[in-house]
Amino acid sequence: MPTPWKVTYTLTSPVVIAGAPIGGYPGLGVAFTYTADQRLQSIEHQLELADADGAEDARTASRDGVDFLISALEFTYGLPMSFRVNCVKIARATASVGTGTAHGFATVSGDAVIVLPLRFPSEKAIARNDPRLSIWLELVMRARASKDHGQAIRDYYMVIEDHCAGPPPMGDMNSLRLLRNFVSHPQIGDKSVIAFVNAELGLAPSGSLPPYQPSDPLQQAMLQNWRHKAEAIVKSLIDAKLP
Repeated sequence: MPTPWKVTYTLTSPVVIAGAPIGGYPGLGVAFTYTADQRLQSIEHQLELADADGAEDARTASRDGVDFLISALEFTYGLPMSFRVNCVKIARATASVGTGTAHGFATVSGDAVIVLPLRFPSEKAIARNDPRLSIWLELVMRARASKDHGQAIRDYYMVIEDHCAGPPPMGDMNSLRLLRNFVSHPQIGDKSVIAFVNAELGLAPSGSLPPYQPSDPLQQAMLQNWRHKAEAIVKSLIDAKLP
């Protein structure tokens, strides 16, 4: 007979939410708790496991079930969130209660991150658990945390490239494609990349281009500007998939 468990992810720092609190996602076995001032305090996940399974099995199975949800919430918030995790076997009439060990998850922060009130996506969007979107979320969080503007643009452009999956993109997306090529290749022969980057750097038209240098302040200032544009573009792509 399956045994019910409750795995609770308690935030080390409660998070401000956008709008009114919601109870959770009943279809996914997920409930939310809040502080007195309506900040998100914890995520509770109920699931059933085999009788022989223990707290570590419950923690692993729960993470498999809620990883996408947590990634989506972190995306809307702007930063990874740190949790204490507790696994409790829900007592039956003939069963005892077992408590697992708390596990911590470290957070990272970047200098190009905008923290916003956390927004809850729809249960339908979370239930889809889209593997491609999960990769997009991972790339975005890595880009946000990166101190290297060039690396952030590479990660953002991977999302754009996957989204387009066809002819070269237009407008700012195409500009980001050219910048991705600039920061990814030590020698540039593509005339369109050379012309675009020289113009962005305010350099005279030339048939050559200085190589990408993470320590070059002129290059970094230009890339930081485009990093913010890339974040806005990718955020709009992901927001459309997380209504």
